[in-house]
Amino acid sequence: MWFETHARYASISAVRMSAAEVARIPRDRTTHRYGSLLTWCEWLLAMASPALSAGASQAPGLLFDMNKLFEAHAARLEEASAGIDRIVHTQGPPLPLATHGQVDAFLLKPDITVWHVGHDGAAAGIDRVVDAKWKRLDPHASDFGVDEADVYQLLAYALRYGCTSLELAYPQQVGTENSLCPPVFKLQAAGHGEASRSP
Repeated sequence: MWFETHARYASISAVRMSAAEVARIPRDRTTHRYGSLLTWCEWLLAMASPALSAGASQAPGLLFDMNKLFEAHAARLEEASAGIDRIVHTQGPPLPLATHGQVDAFLLKPDITVWHVGHDGAAAGIDRVVDAKWKRLDPHASDFGVDEADVYQLLAYALRYGCTSLELAYPQQVGTENSLCPPVFKLQAAGHGEASRSP
């Protein structure tokens, strides 16, 4: 999209603008859609930053979906540590957990799957399923404070994807880099192996 936009505006000359000049752009029905964007441009050009103190000024919000960001971060770490004999996939492959007649039901889509490579260089089978969770663990709890629903989700992955190595990935808490050693749990399910919970 960036390259398409750049090509579309290639014939338009670039100009330098100050915060004051952006502030003078009329805020009417023709620019209403870009009101928040113009405000951010004005602040950035003025080298201003929002403060946490109370005030009368209205400020646009800038929010990030930390679940998605952490999921992408975990996937990057998996890709960086994967050897030449492993392939890392994100968001799938999606598979239904059940069917109702001819209709698929309860679609599963793991955050990260790590596959071993076959003789032809293609992904041959899943070695591990990794589910990234933007949540805080409790090292003092016997189960580390892991949500039961997250473990049930891993069981569904194990059943549908035929995988015996499952991981829940959590963000590392500051100050616990050398002391937090996440446990490895053996799931009590016939035909399935270990589930680890790692920071």
